[in-house]
Amino acid sequence: MQTELCINELKYKMFLPFKDTDMIQRHIYMTKSPYELDLLQHMLTKLKDEKINEGGGRLCLI
Repeated sequence: MQTELCINELKYKMFLPFKDTDMIQRHIYMTKSPYELDLLQHMLTKLKDEKINEGGGRLCLI
């Protein structure tokens, strides 16, 4: 099952095939936001000096 998420006006879809049995997938499905969003946002502040490339619909560290 695909679920659409929206963070800071960025919309993307995730495939969550085990949302009924997997705690992390269920959290993402129910909240419509990434798991441990605070941690991800903190990591972005620490990685601000790294080159980040957004391409092909994916956010990749180079």
